[in-house]
Order: sequence, then structure tokens, then C-alpha cells
Amino acid sequence: MTFSNNSINSNTWLWTFEGGSPETYEGQNPPEIFYSEVGEYSVSLSVSNNSGNETLTKENYIRVYFEPSGEWILQDTTFGIQSTGINYISIADENVVWATAFDGSGSGENMQQFTKTTDGGNSWESYNINIGNLNLGISMIHAFNEQTAWLVAYPRGANQTGGIFKTDDGGLNWFRQNSANYDTSSSFANVVYFWDENVGFAQGDPINGEFELYVTENGGDNWTQVPGNNIPNPLGGEYGYTRQIEVVGNNVWFTTNKGRIYKSSDKGNNWDVFQSPITDFGSAEVNGNISFGDSQNGILIDNSVNVYRTENGGETWFEITTSGPVYTSGLCYIEGTNTVFSTGNGSSFSLDGGYSWTPIDNAVHLFVDFLNEDLGWSGAWTQLVGASSSGGIWKWEDFSLGNNEAIEDFEIEYYPNPTSNFINFTYQGDLSISVYDILGRKIIETNEKFIDLSNYNKGLYLFKINDYYNQKFKLIRIIKK
Repeated sequence: MTFSNNSINSNTWLWTFEGGSPETYEGQNPPEIFYSEVGEYSVSLSVSNNSGNETLTKENYIRVYFEPSGEWILQDTTFGIQSTGINYISIADENVVWATAFDGSGSGENMQQFTKTTDGGNSWESYNINIGNLNLGISMIHAFNEQTAWLVAYPRGANQTGGIFKTDDGGLNWFRQNSANYDTSSSFANVVYFWDENVGFAQGDPINGEFELYVTENGGDNWTQVPGNNIPNPLGGEYGYTRQIEVVGNNVWFTTNKGRIYKSSDKGNNWDVFQSPITDFGSAEVNGNISFGDSQNGILIDNSVNVYRTENGGETWFEITTSGPVYTSGLCYIEGTNTVFSTGNGSSFSLDGGYSWTPIDNAVHLFVDFLNEDLGWSGAWTQLVGASSSGGIWKWEDFSLGNNEAIEDFEIEYYPNPTSNFINFTYQGDLSISVYDILGRKIIETNEKFIDLSNYNKGLYLFKINDYYNQKFKLIRIIKK
């Protein structure tokens, strides 16, 4: 970092750089100050003359982050309506992902649509959801593979019956699984999850003083209601929320409007309930998200950007002090790691379970989910340009480790950097070069070693360079001035 002295009529100058090297400097303009540890650091300047002295301190003025090892790549969901958003993502494997749509225009239109990829997001195809009633809301889809998935539909008005629906033909046709009843005037299904093609769980709001929970061991052909004795009683007026479910191993959690968290350690058959530090998980005034890295360690972020952790499966929580930007729309604690992603009007990640956060970008991100540290998706907004749609979902690609890329670096000459127009690469072998802008959008893909940036805006561009024959990979950043 470089610092400039803006004081007037000073005779002496004493700088203090918390966490920096050097830590202090006497003089008007200090040399470059180097910071080698992640954190937030204060800077102060004390000046004096014959009339006296004065000190200015800027608290937490310098923030040092890990550099992200990956980038968000904007992909096209093919939804045909402006401002269609993504409110739930189900990742079956590294290639198959399903995501449900919602109307983000503010008009409150009910949308029964989803989008799906079977090639890791290189291409997406959107579909209408035909469940026989256009008035039902779609909570979420849980996908098992390319062909098989379950969805939750909920009533949006009187005399409507939602429930659990299944498809075996990739979403072209859906049929209701009637043994998960959800058929009284008060029934309201919220979430569904399957551990494999047979074992599943579904949750709905209380009926006759008990949450309406079901389990199945044959893919939902037969659902069995969980006995009330296995479920702690709801409080007066307590109910759950659509899409609010978290699963790690055999453990499953859902949240309620009373700020409580229900947990099962045996795939939904027996339950405990814990009070969280917030009063509600889904109201306009107070809401929050939970996510777990294993059966015991979890994180909660509320809409006031308060961050809490648990080390006993959600039974008790403690607030933590954080550094860096934290967002409140989406939350994913990647299973088996200390890595957490948060999304909203930007995105960030933490490598220490939520204490320190590194910014990634300032683009809008909605719901977020990860398969592993190297691969994930987050919701975005569909944009229409004429009759064509673009965007709608982000894919995270970890360039240092992920997606079967070779990680062996290699020497290659390139010039100039910064550049006004062109980049030249000197290398004996064949190359494949992909260029991404600061928003993660791929703008160039070529096998040429001469790249023309003259038609692009000033800024930072990411060059992903592959020598596939020798299985080598390199990532560089080029500044267009």
C-alpha cells in the first residue's frame, strides 16, 4: 500500500501502520507498506508544529483478504421473462443441476418453471411445471439425477391442495404422491429431500398440533407420517418456511417463524428442537439462513448481518465478530470444510468458518449451493435483449483445483500488460485461451496466441490458458488501459 500525507503546515510526521511492514515511519511520505496477514488494520498519522500536535487515526482502514481461487461465470437459464430469478438450486452431481424460478419483477406473478443442465452448466434448458393447477406455488425441486426429481407445491389460496410431486422423465410430466397427504384445509407442504433414489423426507406445517412430517423408503411410492410422539410440539401459531431445509449426512434441519430449529439425526424419523438467537426465520422484519459443515458445526446469518455459530448441531449459538463483507440472501457452508459462501448484493467467502470474509464481486447473487469447494452455483436475474434472454445463474469454477483441470503451472511469455489493445503469447505448444471479464462472463474463447481487446472496456480481464496436450494450466490477469 502507498500512503500520502495531506496535512498542512506540519514540521514532523509520525506514521503508525498496524500489521504493516515497516510498522512505523518518521517522515512526510512513507515508502510502500506491505501487509502479509489476513485481517483489518488501523493507520494513524501524528503531526506537529510550533503550535501543537494532532493525530488522525483511521480504524480498520486496511483490509487484507485471501485472493479468490475461482470466479463466478454467468450462464444462461433460457427463461423467457425479464427479471426471472432463482430461489432454489439442487445439485445432483457435477453435471446435473435443477433450479426453480420466481418472478423478481415485483408484480407478484406465480411462476411454475424450472431450468436444468446436464453438462455442468455449459447449456441450460427451461421448462414449465405441469402439476394440474396453475395457482399452486412451487417451493423447491430436489433432484436425484437427470431424469428423477421431486418437487413441493403449496397452496396460495383457499381450496387448493399442494403436496409432493415426482418426475421420472426429466420434468416433462409430474405426478402427485398422494400418501404424503397434505390434503386438509390447513395443510401446507414446505420442503422435500432424498438421500438416494429411495429414502426421503418431507415437512409441512402443523396439523392438529403436530408438524406434518413424512418419511419414505421406496422413492415416495409410499410415505409414512412421522408419529407425533417423535416430534417436539410446535408453539402456538408456529409454522415452517418453504425452501428452508439443511441436510448433512443423516442430519436434517428445518426452521420456523418462532426462531426455532428442528433437527433430526436419523433422516427425519426422530426430532429435537432448539431455540436460535433470532425470533423468526422468514418475516419481513427478521429473517435468517442456517447452514452446516458437519453434524455439529453450523453458521447462522440474519438480515441485520449478525453472524452466529454453533458447535453442537444447533442446540446453542454464540455470536461471532467478523471481518469483511457478509451477505444475507444465500448461505452455504460447504460440507466437510471450513469454507462458507454468502450471497446478496455481492458475494464473499470465508475459509475459517465465518470469522473473516473475502469479497468476490458486487454482482447480485440469490440462492447459493455448492457440490464441493471447487464447484457451485448461485441464482441471478434473467435479462432480455430483444427476443433473446441471457444470464440467470452463476457458476463457480475454482481455477486452482477444480473440475478436472490440470493444476501444473507452466512458463509462457505474454506482452504487454497493461495493454491498450493486443496481447501476444509466445509458447511452443498449442493453447486454448478463454477470457473472462470482471463479472465472470466469458467474452473470448480461441486457440490463437494473439488476443485483440480493442473492442472491450478498460478494466481487469482474467485469462484461463490450457495446454491440453501436456495437461498444463495457467491463470493470468491482464489490465486493459
